[in-house]
Amino acid sequence: MTKPFTPLIYSELTVRHPDFIDLAEHADSATQCDYCRALNQALILLPKNEQVQIPLRGLLHDVVGFMAGELKAPRFCQA
Repeated sequence: MTKPFTPLIYSELTVRHPDFIDLAEHADSATQCDYCRALNQALILLPKNEQVQIPLRGLLHDVVGFMAGELKAPRFCQA
């Protein structure tokens, strides 16, 4: 990012209390991307078995949703 955060972006990434920042240990983003790639490959290469594909699609949706949530999570704490 070459430009500084706008006040709006900064306010969206700021919380008043640091305990609201989720510090749970998760796989790093590179590993999460690997999970998504592996799920995509499995969905492409596996036979078109709905019994297998539906849960894999749901898992892929959940992982991508989690990653999007991480991108939008607060990064700053208001003093």
